[in-house]
Amino acid sequence: MRRAHTTAARQQPAIVLPDLDALARQYRPALLAFCYRMLGSQSEAEDVVQETLLRTWRSRPAIDDPARLRAWVYKVATHACLDALRGHKRRALPDAQGKPWDPRLPSVQGEDELPWLEPLPDAAQGGDPESALAAHESVSLAFLAALQRLPPRQRAALILQEVVGWEVDEVATLLGTTSAAVNSALQRARATLRQWPDLEGHDPAKAPRDERLRTLLRRYVAAWRKLDLTDLVDLLREDAVLAMPPSPSWYRGRRNIRAFLRPWFRSWRAPLVRPTWANGQPAFAISFPGPGGRQPLGIQVLTIRGGAIARIDVFMQPRVWSRFTRPGKAARPERRP
Repeated sequence: MRRAHTTAARQQPAIVLPDLDALARQYRPALLAFCYRMLGSQSEAEDVVQETLLRTWRSRPAIDDPARLRAWVYKVATHACLDALRGHKRRALPDAQGKPWDPRLPSVQGEDELPWLEPLPDAAQGGDPESALAAHESVSLAFLAALQRLPPRQRAALILQEVVGWEVDEVATLLGTTSAAVNSALQRARATLRQWPDLEGHDPAKAPRDERLRTLLRRYVAAWRKLDLTDLVDLLREDAVLAMPPSPSWYRGRRNIRAFLRPWFRSWRAPLVRPTWANGQPAFAISFPGPGGRQPLGIQVLTIRGGAIARIDVFMQPRVWSRFTRPGKAARPERRP
């Protein structure tokens, strides 16, 4: 009997866990979207994802059930994000830092040391099944800015439960707390998000991607290429916002945006406008001719509401520009509204 038992045991298929490359292919896009929501920075999210994959791969002999692998991966990533957030200032956009700027005054020089939010190229989120959570709910800048107002553990509970799709008891096990504590955290997080004005009536999953949006974007590109400020301002909502991280200066309203842009539009020449997508939103890489080649203005991310442009966020940091303009990462001409 012992020999028969041994023979049967030898015939059982061995559990094969993925190597590091396979692990990365399976989980990196979804983990990047998750960590980006937690941290508000692509560069920080990429560091945490790399740490998560390495720690998971090194501990794979202790994970004897492949079904537990996903839970383990997200547990490692969540706690790595919580560690990274300890003592860090909340990331934000300029309009959350102070009052609108007077366009008659010089704008303030960029302050790159401040923890600004950063956009995420849609191409970075991949297209494998595990990254479906990235497509399930947009990583819109408004939603991301609202998430950053939550305490880290509330943020983790909300993302794991509402975006990744975990049950409350699973979230409690991952966070090392009780289901009652998770439900309380979720209740407080949702109450905070309801008070965030930029999310009022905002549903990124239902953002229009029809002919009206295509027409608006064509008009926006044409206005930039012709440097026609009147046409550009006509596309804005009356209460539109223009922000330009890392500068803390920002402007509200069509009149103020026009006044700020007027001298720049008179001095600029021959802009190159490259379409792309960021945070599930239309975006553009804009540059101008200059000494030694084209000089980048920045990555513009548009927020569309009610058939008009509600805000333009121009990210002028070199590291953001390079993520969108390195070969194969910038334009997504196949992606159309």
